[in-house]
Amino acid sequence: MYDPDLELDTPVRSVRGRQATFEDLTRRRIFDVWVHEQDLRDALDRPGSLDSPGASEVVSQVLDALPTIVLEKVRPEPGTVVILECTGPVTARGGVRIGTDADGDPVAHELFTGQTSDEDDVPSVDDESADRTTSIALSTHALGRRAAGRCPSEGTAYQVVGDEELARAVLDVLNLTP
Repeated sequence: MYDPDLELDTPVRSVRGRQATFEDLTRRRIFDVWVHEQDLRDALDRPGSLDSPGASEVVSQVLDALPTIVLEKVRPEPGTVVILECTGPVTARGGVRIGTDADGDPVAHELFTGQTSDEDDVPSVDDESADRTTSIALSTHALGRRAAGRCPSEGTAYQVVGDEELARAVLDVLNLTP
């Protein structure tokens, strides 16, 4: 950290001897520190820091991981749309639509990013896929605790519009910590 040439994309030693960029390692540490703060707050029954920059970073990391989680761990049918909404105090929304590539293999199309290029063929949630859309809404606290593996899905307060089994499957694998 004292290296004057350290940049966000500088490779550094990470956990278990692996390499990561300085940015990825720093984001992971922010996640860890905020989660451990919440562990202490829960143990002491002193809620707080749910609207902090740390909480915002945790929500951001969960939404960044959503397409991979849905595609690789849940593996729903093509055409399925999953929307995950954090209702606050940090508010955010992310989504993924499962499609297929030219070879027929499933791919995840991230929704709500605002980042597309001319080459992207990213479908939106339209009338055809609206009936295959599942929305999951939960608070910053519930999302953070679930993403950290601190409580099981059945112990997490959330609301679902759409396929409840799919929502439960997403929440069951929504654990970003080793």
